[in-house]
Amino acid sequence: MNFIKKKKKAVIISVILILGVSFYFYKANGSAAPTRYIVGTPQTQTLVVSVSGSGQVSASNQVDIKPNITANVVSILKKQGDKVKAGDVIAQLDDANLKIQADQAENSVEIAKDNLNLKLAGPTKENIAVSQKSVDSAQVAYNTSLTNLQNAKDSANENLQKAQLGLSNAQVSLDNAQQQYDSALASQDTSSTSSSQTLTNAYDNAKSTINSAMLNFQPSLQLGEDILGSDGLSSKYTFGVSNQVVSDAQNSYYAAKNSYNNFINKYNSVSQNWNPSDEDALLTQTIDTANDLKALEQNLYNLLANVVATAEVPQTTIDTEKQSVSGEETSLLSSISSVQTSIQTINNDQLGITTSGNSSSSSVDSAKASLDTAQNNFSLADNALAQAKLSNEQSINTAQADVNSKKIALGTAQAQYNLEVAKPRPVDIAALEAQVQQAENSYEVALQNLKDAQIVSPIGGTVAQVDLNVGDSASPSTAVATVVTPEQIADVSLNEVDAAKVKSGQQATLTFNAIDGLSISGVVTEVDTIGTVTQGVVDYNAKIAFDTQNNQIKPGMSATASIIVNEKQNVLTVPNSAVKSDGNNGNYVEVLTGIDPNQTNAANGVTAKNPPEQVPVTIGLQNDTDTEIVQGLQPTDEVVSRTVTSGATQTSTQSGSRSFGGGGGGRIFMMGHGG
Repeated sequence: MNFIKKKKKAVIISVILILGVSFYFYKANGSAAPTRYIVGTPQTQTLVVSVSGSGQVSASNQVDIKPNITANVVSILKKQGDKVKAGDVIAQLDDANLKIQADQAENSVEIAKDNLNLKLAGPTKENIAVSQKSVDSAQVAYNTSLTNLQNAKDSANENLQKAQLGLSNAQVSLDNAQQQYDSALASQDTSSTSSSQTLTNAYDNAKSTINSAMLNFQPSLQLGEDILGSDGLSSKYTFGVSNQVVSDAQNSYYAAKNSYNNFINKYNSVSQNWNPSDEDALLTQTIDTANDLKALEQNLYNLLANVVATAEVPQTTIDTEKQSVSGEETSLLSSISSVQTSIQTINNDQLGITTSGNSSSSSVDSAKASLDTAQNNFSLADNALAQAKLSNEQSINTAQADVNSKKIALGTAQAQYNLEVAKPRPVDIAALEAQVQQAENSYEVALQNLKDAQIVSPIGGTVAQVDLNVGDSASPSTAVATVVTPEQIADVSLNEVDAAKVKSGQQATLTFNAIDGLSISGVVTEVDTIGTVTQGVVDYNAKIAFDTQNNQIKPGMSATASIIVNEKQNVLTVPNSAVKSDGNNGNYVEVLTGIDPNQTNAANGVTAKNPPEQVPVTIGLQNDTDTEIVQGLQPTDEVVSRTVTSGATQTSTQSGSRSFGGGGGGRIFMMGHGG
């Protein structure tokens, strides 16, 4: 029993030790490993894009020479039977427009580069100084507008107090005149001996009142013509004014002018032989004309109060005209008051004669005239108070509008200054870099089109036929000439996507199923413009002439062609897997910094103390494995091509070296296509 107990105890102790050791190693090695990255530096090399096609060695050695562009033939340099070598010019197409397009494309490249350099250089000190001066000027203008607003408020308060004081004084005068008139009525003389003479005197005084009023009418009407024009339609005081306000002023001008003309005609008729009846009618017409002219002055003032000052009509001119209008309105009100007093005096005298046969005493007439004058003065003061309130509101609104305008101008100037001194955004630089790349691509196309204006024979042989004459239109679908060649030719089939990229003159490499290890370089001599449809699939035939002849190659042998459709030398490239899209039609790569120096050759990736940084790039040419980097990267940048999952151990496809190149993950075709 003791032995069994000891045995159990030993087993338990062993299990505990095993669990402890396992837990220790789990804590030491079981936690998540740091993220590892497969990285490398960009490579400078020749990037080639090619397409493939397959076919057979042709039994025929006849090739149709077709242009790659559409233009008129300006000269035929070879005739039927002439011998030609590869590269000989057979015909020349009109290249005048192509030269212009090439020049324009070259200018576009320079402009795009200048725009990019200008953005990268940043603003000049002079530009910054000009922008700062604009901000300072806008600030001064804004401060001045605030001062003007406060001045307008102070002036408005002062004008309002004066108008209120004037109304208060007019009220006191009216009360005193009423008391004097009531007292005169109480003590009036019942004698009527002087009533007739008093009435005559009243009519004589009325004549003078009419003449005085007439003298005020002409300046008031003339002021309307000065502001609205002699025709009432050629005013220069309409900028910023509503159509209704202008229309009111014009209508009141026509009414006042018509009323004035009728008054003059009536006056000329009555003044030939004054009589009480005609004089009574003329007095009434005088008041009507004065009221029409007063309405004109009120509408003119409303027009001037709403007009916006311009260089042609400055604010000082507007203010002067407003004062003139106010003065004429005051004169008209005085004339109306005087005529009303004359009418009232005549009516009182006539009433005294009719009812009692006695005329009022001179004290009553004087008191009544004083009372009427006081009433008119009170009306004028009341109107002046209302006008002061309206003028105050308009002047304050105008000053406030100027403050608002100057504040907006200050904000605009400040925003322009901020934009001037701001560093260029990466997205703006990327856009300008893309424009440079696009312009360079367009220039390359324009140069190629200009080169294609010369129709050259891609092979050596004999001109069997010339199909076009000078002046004819040549196009990729028409043959300019036919060349019979002793060189071997392969007929290959291309799918419709690849065929769109292939044209005559492009280099190709051919291999043959029947001959292991044999590779022949060649050149595309012809591409069909009309495809062949087989079970819904469109294929296009292309002919490729061999650069060298080989007796092993027989007609009918199967051949595979790799045709170079684009090529760039000395370009910076990264693997396609390193290029990512930002979702906004832009691209970026991840650049790693702070790499552990002890892991520079780690086959399963490297670790770094910093996470990868997204660097915007402008990309160019791409093939199946690699992408050209036009802008955004330096040759020494460590670019992430793949992220290794944390905790996983994987074997790098780039053992020993961390440089991107033609080794792992794809191929880059280098210069040289010889057999």
